[in-house]
Amino acid sequence: MFSRGDTERKMRRAISLSLFLF
Repeated sequence: MFSRGDTERKMRRAISLSLFLF
């Protein structure tokens, strides 16, 4: 099971990478 905080962290990291790449 994934904790809510872990999911949010992954989402934020993915967004950060997207903004950095694009």
